[in-house]
Amino acid sequence: METFPIAGVDGTISGRVGLINPPLVKNVIAKTGSLKGVYNLAGFMTNARGEKIAFVQFINGYSTGELENKTKRAPLVQFESGLYNQLYKE
Repeated sequence: METFPIAGVDGTISGRVGLINPPLVKNVIAKTGSLKGVYNLAGFMTNARGEKIAFVQFINGYSTGELENKTKRAPLVQFESGLYNQLYKE
């Protein structure tokens, strides 16, 4: 776990928009993996009670068309932000 990138700090997760705002920033460590239409994330997060939670996220077939821009990724960002914020609270 020591080599995993930290949300909002370093590696490919440093700019993952759904994870770089409080309370998730610095509380999620994970490795990313992506291909066209595939967005994966596996790692650990620390919730509000200080507990470590392991998670794996596989999203397959999410097409944003030929242009991979931030506007077309907005639903993915909203999903990730909502999911991990909920996990943080529980």
